[in-house]
Amino acid sequence: FVGLEEPPTFTTQPTTLKITIHFRSGHGIQVGDPLKHRGIVVGEVTRVSLDLELRGVTVAVGLIQSAALLARTGSQFWIERPKISLTGVRGLDTAVKGRYLGVVPGPADARPRTVFNGLEVPPVLIERAEGGLDIILEGDTRMGLEPGAPLLYRGVQVGSVLTVRLASDSGRIVSRVYVRPAYRNLVRNNTRFWNISGVDLEVSLLSGFSMNLESLQTFAQGGVMMATPTEPGKPVATGHRFEIVEEPQREWLSWRPQIPTGRVLLPDGAARPQPLWAVLSWRRKGIWGSRGGERRGWLLPLEGSVLLGPADLLQPVAGAADGVTELSVAGQKIQVRADAVTVDGRLAVYLTDEFDLSQARRWPRSRLRRPEKAEPCLFMGNPEEEPMALALGRVTVQKERWIVDEALSLDRRWHGACMVSRVDGLILGILTIDAGKAEIQLIPAGLIP
Repeated sequence: FVGLEEPPTFTTQPTTLKITIHFRSGHGIQVGDPLKHRGIVVGEVTRVSLDLELRGVTVAVGLIQSAALLARTGSQFWIERPKISLTGVRGLDTAVKGRYLGVVPGPADARPRTVFNGLEVPPVLIERAEGGLDIILEGDTRMGLEPGAPLLYRGVQVGSVLTVRLASDSGRIVSRVYVRPAYRNLVRNNTRFWNISGVDLEVSLLSGFSMNLESLQTFAQGGVMMATPTEPGKPVATGHRFEIVEEPQREWLSWRPQIPTGRVLLPDGAARPQPLWAVLSWRRKGIWGSRGGERRGWLLPLEGSVLLGPADLLQPVAGAADGVTELSVAGQKIQVRADAVTVDGRLAVYLTDEFDLSQARRWPRSRLRRPEKAEPCLFMGNPEEEPMALALGRVTVQKERWIVDEALSLDRRWHGACMVSRVDGLILGILTIDAGKAEIQLIPAGLIP
């Protein structure tokens, strides 16, 4: 072999656009090191030199053709290097593969640019999806907050702190916070925010010293907790300013608003149905002994000890051993009785007092409706998962059912999901899936007051 005088290039495509980045320190960056975006190489360092005043480092980078749009106003460049802290490990791969440049592109409508000032500290990388909410929190002190600190609602992270800085008049601390699209509806004009340090310290002459460390992240970066009153105010727009305090008032901790969340939201104030996961099981006798079978899906509890759902989940199975078909719902199991079920097409209503559904949220019949024509809706099955939007062009309307376009990816996990109108939040039908075909069965007329 004949060795190379210079290290080989990292890119597999020729570089077509040259940009220049100024740093205060080079941190060991050298010619041939890659520029990466989203984990792939989009360019490489072609030259490293001191600036004319010996106060910084100038790094020339060649971008590949497909990454030329990274060269625009607002793009941020930094040198990725190993960092180990209480909040996590970053850039560990650079200890083995060497340092590289990272980049976050500026706004999509920004103007092209080829000269940049690089960041000395890598930015907080937070995926900011379309539809999120940016708000401003103002306080008298920093309260230990750092960029990247979590914004929590009932202990669930719903956003992150982007920046923490002094106000322009140096009178207050201003923090910019990003709220994820699925949770922006939780932020109202009467929402309250307070600081959480993650450490609960108690000293007593009798009990001694005790410390409760909530989480390593909030201990190191701080965090913000938010609460919205039981009677929520109006939604806010990006840029709305709130006060952040060090301690919450006791009443804030008792607020229990009913606010729909998700990327596709219901009308303001509309409740989300809470269907129950159900398993119908049975056994059949054969020549070689008995074998079991089961079906799974969602059932909607209605007021008046009624379960509404697909008929194949609520009927006794023909040919079941000893005529026994069992239904498991909400941690309870009963034997299905033919005299308790009323079948209406592919839907069924099961009347029973055998289940204790006192802990279930029973849907009022006044919030059932039959649509006169197709309208924008949501599929809601698992209450812990995002609903799925149903566009008007994805259904073929028939008298008692709607046929769902096969291109819409729906599997048996959605069997029995509720179809909820985005217009008024009422339930219009139940989704059934049979042999891979999805249909919406409209609510039986007899259930509607």
